[in-house]
Amino acid sequence: MLDVASVLVLGLAMFQRRHKRRDILAMIFTFNIGIFVVLTAITSQEVSVGVGFGLFAILSIIRLRSGAVDNIELSYLFTTLVLGLVNGFGHAINPILIILNVILLLAIYLGDLNLTRRQLQIEKQAQRTLKKMSVVLDIAVSNDEQAMEQLESRFDYNIQSAVVESVDFIQNRSKVRFYYLAASDPELEKDASSKDDDLDD
Repeated sequence: MLDVASVLVLGLAMFQRRHKRRDILAMIFTFNIGIFVVLTAITSQEVSVGVGFGLFAILSIIRLRSGAVDNIELSYLFTTLVLGLVNGFGHAINPILIILNVILLLAIYLGDLNLTRRQLQIEKQAQRTLKKMSVVLDIAVSNDEQAMEQLESRFDYNIQSAVVESVDFIQNRSKVRFYYLAASDPELEKDASSKDDDLDD
């Protein structure tokens, strides 16, 4: 089946090999299969428009609430949804359908390739010129920009970048990794290390 082949390439050969996040990988598979099954059920039988809207209304209940999902991961989720839509409407495999699948996979591949190269360059530069630290903030931040604002207001460091590693909405705290140009503060590193251990527990 074309949809299964495309989502396997998208999830395993492309996403997991570069990003290694099993939670997002599971979402890629389930979102795609869910959309594909719904569209196949709608188009293979004579159902009313109301039933079709009802099925999509059920799907709309699901919301993406993870604050640790970045833009490229959202791009993968969007691509898997589009694959499910395109393949769900086309029951018979034809050249146009194959070309559409290839275009979608090629677009996300090239976009992620460019971003991956930039991330590798930033990480290599960080290893040479920057210091890295992970801290636990007593507030749940939903994106990297909010994390930067919180870090700059709390620490007297020349912070270059920040990444939200995990978010705990229940206990209202976030684990953030950031790179900075500053002298090492042993007390802060010790405090941050102890907080990291508490979050891992």
